[in-house]
Amino acid sequence: MSSPYPILGNRPIDQWKVTELKEELKRRKLTTKGLKDDLIRRLDESLRIEMENARKESNNGFDCEPVVGAGPQPVVGAGPQPIFGAGPQPVAGVIPQPVLE
Repeated sequence: MSSPYPILGNRPIDQWKVTELKEELKRRKLTTKGLKDDLIRRLDESLRIEMENARKESNNGFDCEPVVGAGPQPVVGAGPQPIFGAGPQPVAGVIPQPVLE
């Protein structure tokens, strides 16, 4: 029967010795007091939080699945972008009208 706890070091953490659990908790700057079940729960919670944070980081903070085909779409007829200071640029498909004063 498989363990409901995360595997760390090739074994589920509920199969670790108390000294191993305490060393790992100390490394993570967590309290090492309590019974073995308390240590397992504390380490399990820390590991789950780490995994969730890593998942969020990999999604750039967005909690969603990527959408295929999403992203910037080209604007039809946009043409080349003007260069700053290059003067007036013609717009594709627009016929200039004389200015009547």
